Amino acid sequence: MQALIHRIKSILFFSLLIATKLQAQETGNIKGKIVEQITEQPIAGATVTLKERQVTVVTDSSGMYVFSNVSAGSYSIIISYIWFREKMLDEVTVLRAKTYYLKTELLENNEGA
Repeated sequence: MQALIHRIKSILFFSLLIATKLQAQETGNIKGKIVEQITEQPIAGATVTLKERQVTVVTDSSGMYVFSNVSAGSYSIIISYIWFREKMLDEVTVLRAKTYYLKTELLENNEGA
């Protein structure tokens, strides 16, 4: 009986492992860095939204962000930060088991200055 329970646990474990591996192969990632256009300095605290999934992340102190496990397909990304012009990137294509890397420059919004 003990051997049967051990065997069932092993089968369940490997089934879960295979299912997880297959799921990971169906998705990709989007990584990026946001910098100020003129100085090329990273922008920490910018919001980056994956429009179709309605998911928003915030850039870290290096201006970096990541969206993990994104289903393969085409997406729009909206980037915003106070005192800078909002930027929208269309047709960001995510492929299975690949990472799409974006470096995006934001320009200061000088309107009213």
